Amino acid sequence: MSFGVIIVRGLVAAPTSALGGWLADRFGRRLLLVVPQALLVASILPAFWLIAELRSAPVCYAAIGWLSFLAALTGPASMVILLESLSKAVRCRVLSITYAIVVAAFGGSAQLIVAWLTDVTHDPIAPAYYWMFAATIGFAAMLLIRESAPHLRRAR
Repeated sequence: MSFGVIIVRGLVAAPTSALGGWLADRFGRRLLLVVPQALLVASILPAFWLIAELRSAPVCYAAIGWLSFLAALTGPASMVILLESLSKAVRCRVLSITYAIVVAAFGGSAQLIVAWLTDVTHDPIAPAYYWMFAATIGFAAMLLIRESAPHLRRAR
């Protein structure tokens, strides 16, 4: 089943990222950060609860598909808004350093933290709490970001 989760994630994330980029260009970056992220924060706990309670592959794949859809919608907008907020002289350096630090700090430690939380709490949905915590911090940061889409910034 774990291999199927990876397949579902990839099948959902690839077209959804393209859709997220198109929507961010059309309606603005900030909207594509805030709305899907709010839905993601609200969906994490119910999705993990369904997976833990129903314990079936179709439910797991559907939950992962939904969470992947929401997460993938924000990806292009987050990269573009970061790049558009930086001067051209430092864009490459700042993005690469920021990305490397975030992936090393959070991506590298997530498995350890989630395993520890599950062991300590004896709660099979403990990973959801960790993800919700991180997603909520991301959501708060997204609320503070100004729109960077050139056609929307000129309209104000």
